[in-house]
Amino acid sequence: VELVSRHPYNEPIYKISASGINFTDRATHNHPYLILRRTKKGDEVGFVNAEFLKVGDYLMTPQMAQGTASDVSELDAFCYGLWLAQGSVQKAGNGQNKKDYPVFSLDSRKPQLKEKVVEWAGKKRASVYPNGKGKGIKIVVFDPKKGKRCVELCGKYAGKKVIAEEVFDWNQELRTAFFEGYMAGDGCVISTRGNLHSKSISIALSSQMKFVAESIGYRVCFYHRDAPKGTGIGDRKFINTHDFYSLDYRKPQYIPTHVPYEYKGVKYWLRRLNKIETEDYNADVVNLSVEGCHTFQTACSMTHNTMKPVELWERQIENSSRKGENVLDSFGGSG
Repeated sequence: VELVSRHPYNEPIYKISASGINFTDRATHNHPYLILRRTKKGDEVGFVNAEFLKVGDYLMTPQMAQGTASDVSELDAFCYGLWLAQGSVQKAGNGQNKKDYPVFSLDSRKPQLKEKVVEWAGKKRASVYPNGKGKGIKIVVFDPKKGKRCVELCGKYAGKKVIAEEVFDWNQELRTAFFEGYMAGDGCVISTRGNLHSKSISIALSSQMKFVAESIGYRVCFYHRDAPKGTGIGDRKFINTHDFYSLDYRKPQYIPTHVPYEYKGVKYWLRRLNKIETEDYNADVVNLSVEGCHTFQTACSMTHNTMKPVELWERQIENSSRKGENVLDSFGGSG
């Protein structure tokens, strides 16, 4: 994000809800969304202001392009994903020579994960310790280069971890290994539906995992969940709980909430616009300028802020004027 600006706004806000997520976008009346509208004359694609959206429109999200980078091994990618889910950093050394070593907290009932981490680290650099009184184990990898690399690709601390841009440049095999490592540490299978599931307290990480999974063929539903109340372990209740974000990953080629679509050589996912509501608003609204591109992705769709896309004006001019007429834009240059 290059620029954030604010200005007062005293008009209704539009609340936009789409299939496959329980997030609601809140937008000003003139905030444009990229949509597909199916009519008797055929499909219409373009940016449409929030006030002109209709229930039944399809909100469009570009599919992530396939990367080509392959500068790490699939075992590397798997272990980075596993560390993202179940890893931390342990500092060790004397004085100014303290170094970061990657630590994996794993379930001893999953010996295949222990074997992968030990293979990745090398037997001489991996030490395995019991983790508490339960069935957990802790593997410390005494290799500061690997610790530095884990932090570079995944960040630190459970609520602040994010995936570096480099991962999105990897080829499909590496992204798949990264995803499988993450799911081995932090995922499960929903027995009643058969689809994979994960959750995190980080909306940033959850959003990124959604894109990674979609890029390797999954259809992903993304939900916000309120912090659980009165929960704990046995008789001990948690003092603090957090809202979290859950992801359902599905493999079928087609599900109604997530439809593939291609337009002018670009592949998109379509989500049906299910509901539009308005609410009174009298406060500041926020404008974003994003580096290198005036479009960005919201929870629901691709959108456009600050400078408006050419296609938006083309649509209005073609709809409201005849060839050869002059068009006066009295707000040209005002943003």
